[in-house]
Parts: sequence; C-alpha cells; structure tokens
Amino acid sequence: MVEQLDQAPEGAGGAKVFKLNNATASKVVNVVSNAMVKFDARNQPIRRVTVSADPESNSIVVAGTRADLKDAENIIQRLDNEGIDPSSMEKPKAMKIVEVRGDADALATLATKVFLAQSGGSHLATNLVSITPNGRRIIVLAPPAVLPQVESLLNSLDAQPDQTQRELHAVQLKNASATELLPKVTAVYTEQSAGKTQKPATIYADPSGVRLTVYGTKQQAESIQQIADTLAGDAPAARETKVIDLGKLAEAKRVMALAQQVYKDQLAATPQLGAADAQMISDGVSGRVIINARAEHLKTIEDIFARFQPNLTATPTRETKTIDVGTANDVERLLPLVQKLYLEQWKDKPETDPADAQMVADPQGGRVIVTGRPEHVKEIEALFQKLGTGKARSSVRDTRIFDLTAASAVELAATVKLLYLEQAKARFGA
Repeated sequence: MVEQLDQAPEGAGGAKVFKLNNATASKVVNVVSNAMVKFDARNQPIRRVTVSADPESNSIVVAGTRADLKDAENIIQRLDNEGIDPSSMEKPKAMKIVEVRGDADALATLATKVFLAQSGGSHLATNLVSITPNGRRIIVLAPPAVLPQVESLLNSLDAQPDQTQRELHAVQLKNASATELLPKVTAVYTEQSAGKTQKPATIYADPSGVRLTVYGTKQQAESIQQIADTLAGDAPAARETKVIDLGKLAEAKRVMALAQQVYKDQLAATPQLGAADAQMISDGVSGRVIINARAEHLKTIEDIFARFQPNLTATPTRETKTIDVGTANDVERLLPLVQKLYLEQWKDKPETDPADAQMVADPQGGRVIVTGRPEHVKEIEALFQKLGTGKARSSVRDTRIFDLTAASAVELAATVKLLYLEQAKARFGA
C-alpha cells in the first residue's frame, strides 16, 4: 500500500493532519485557507485545499492534492514554528497576499525588521509577514488600519532586477562645468535621497569637465540628470573684477594667501553657493590684489579682506608741518638722527602702518618740513624737541666801506675774498 501510494501521481487526492505546537488551530485555519488559493481566467479565487480545525487536539486537517498538501504543510510549519501569539489574534486582523518580484523570503525578513523599527518595536508587528510556497507572494496579516502601511513598505522595498543593478552612467551638462556643478548636484541629490532604503548613487566629476559620472542604478542616473539640467539651465553666472590696494607688495601676498584659504573653506561649508572658482592675483609690483569672481562671491571675498585689513576701506589722512630747528648747522646735525630714531621706533608697528613720513631740510630757514600721518608728524616733532631744538635764528648782516690808500680796489677784492673763503671752511654758518 505504501509503495502504491508513493507511486501515485501528484494530482491524486488525499488528506493530512497537522499537529500544532505553538499556534492555535482555530486561529491559524483561516490564514492557511486564504493562502492556498489560485485565480481563474476571470481572476476569481479558487481554493486549492479544504482546511478544517480540530480544537480538542489543536490540529489542522487539510484535504487536497499531494502537491497542494506539501505547500500547505510548508505554510503551517512556518506559522507554527514562528509562533503566532494567541493574544495578538484576539484583535480583528485582515489578511492580504502581496505579489513581489524579488526574493520573498529575504523581503519578508527585511520588511519585518523595518516595520518593527518604524513602529518603535511594538508587538503589533510581530509575525506580521509570512511567505507562500511559490516564493513570489507574501502573506500579510495585520489590523486593517496597519495593512496599507505594510503593503506600501513591501512595494518600496521590492524592486525589479534591472532597477537594482548598479553601473556607470554619464550625465551631460549644459552651461556649467562639472567642477562647478558637482557640489550643487551632490547637495540636492543627498537631500532627496535622505530616508530611502536604497543605497544612494555616487557622483564624480568627469576629467573632461563637460559631464558627471554616476555609479548607481538607471533610475538614480535619470534623477541626477534631471537635477543637473535644472541647476545648469540658466545662463552662466556673470563675473566681475575688482582691485583691492593693500599698500605694500609683501602685505598683498600675505593677506591674499590667507584670504584664498578662508574663501575656499567658506565655500566648502556652503556648497549651494557653487565652486570656489574666484581668481586672485597680485600685480607683482605694488600692493594691489586683482580679484575676478562671481558677483555673489565678490562680496564674500571683500568681507574676508576687510577682516584681515581693518583699515582697508579708510584712506589714511596726511598732513604737512614745519618744525623750527635752529641754525643750518642744527638742521644738518639733527635731521639724520631724527630719521634714524623714527625708523627705529616704527619698525615694531604693523605692516599696515609703515614709517612713510617724509622729512625735507630747509637750511636757510633753520627748519625741517615733515609730511605724513598725524601721529607720525607728532612723533617726529617730539623727537626734535628731545634733541634740543630751538627757534630759528636769522643771521645779522652788516655792510661796511673800507677806504684804500695805496692798493687797487679791484685787485684787493679778489685777494680778500679768497682769504675769507679759506677761513670760512672751518666756520660753518659764518
């Protein structure tokens, strides 16, 4: 008899009793009955087996073909082994069978974990998902209010094979370079991908500069192409040129290096402003820095230079003053000393305040003419006072007539002038 039954065709009818250990037969019987259905040409359900429960022995009796009995056994064992909590079945629940494209077993496990995380670990989601024998359908058992949420979760996690395949895609750009557009596209795409379970695509700038390279699915590449077209649809940003005068060449090079680094750091923190593509160069002669940048970047760069050069926008005022020194000899003696002391005292000042005062001697009037910033002029005047200046003294001049008795006036005048000049060499100011 065993051999005959074993050799019987798969379609031969029969019945089988399944003893449940964890689940309750009266609770599970409807789940098994609804799971074992097929649909005709008019999409009408046809039950594949007949299922009944024996509450006394906590068993389920299934009648059907041998193939259907194997499928029913698979479902019953899974429901029994996973253990449906009888207390959770007290509340009315609905059941729905969801067709899937991917691996139903893996998808059911993933959906259960995700739903548990979303529901805060509520026991309501325990044993929410089971798998049908064909491997392409998932049984969802949940309260009616939760059922649409679970179905939506399954649909979002399920994907067609061609949608999950990751490969390289080229995204063509318009009116913008790859380096300039990459930060903006990455920022927008990252924001759109937040919260999605699918691994985000990776975006690179192509060395040619006319396209972006995307490593991801075809759908992700299409989404990134749309973002790039939107961001690059406008005309190229207008650029402006501005010259900032820092006074000295050394100061221009120092501040320009600092400003370039700060500018790049600020733009890296705000990618929506675009790439840090401003150009800064020194003219190599004076303390001027030439800047070429977009209008929105130019204001940022000016603010950076202003932080490093607080007095950049204020043109220093200069004044001219005459300082009485004394005699011409005093002017010649004191002027070099004051110039040296002035430079010595100002060497510790910042480079933004150089010792640029000008001092010009006026020996005939016993004066020094000073031109410079007010504080510089005041300091120079104080130095002259410390070194003992005095009021300028004008020389008293007199005229006398000498009567000659024997010598010729013309010949004697030349001789007297020569002797006078010889004696005056040792008497400056006489």
